[in-house]
Amino acid sequence: GLNELARWELWEVERHTRNRQYMRMLITAYEGIGSYHRSASIAELGFGKDRDQGGIEGARALWSSMYPQAFKPQVLSMSKRFSVAPEWVWAIMRTESVYKPDVISPVGARGLMQLMPLTARNLFRIAGEASPEDLDLLVPETNIRLGTQYLARLGQKFNGQLPLVAAAYNAGPHRVEGWLVNFGHLDTDEFVEHIP
Repeated sequence: GLNELARWELWEVERHTRNRQYMRMLITAYEGIGSYHRSASIAELGFGKDRDQGGIEGARALWSSMYPQAFKPQVLSMSKRFSVAPEWVWAIMRTESVYKPDVISPVGARGLMQLMPLTARNLFRIAGEASPEDLDLLVPETNIRLGTQYLARLGQKFNGQLPLVAAAYNAGPHRVEGWLVNFGHLDTDEFVEHIP
């Protein structure tokens, strides 16, 4: 139950070893305490050759660790509540924070799904709920709930077009609307290449 202390102990082991067996054990230990950003990092950076040689079937455990179903109960609950595929939530979470719940961006986006506080408060308002005074976007449950709710809203706004939803999630829907005006006539792959 002392996950924060365990995280520091595991980090000390990680810093001082290159033993591949220990590294695999570290992946499991980090996952066990919910430190998915570390387990995913080790699986990605330390075992690329193993993943390439084993493919999906032969190295399934490493692939699963690299793309974990982090915070699974919360993601499954909120994805069901807001009708968003859980894989989509995990993809956004990986891209935005690499599963690190306490990350804060230079512009102020917070938590697993990198929500701006104003966006979070607006989501409460839209849902007809009062925004808590002590709103903490670094709490995984809160962040996943609001991030998934936001994905659902953007999915409706952009007719489920995932590239537009992802762009709007990261840059804001107003920017995507501007890009659609300027180069929305392009095929999706070209459209994405034109995003500044």
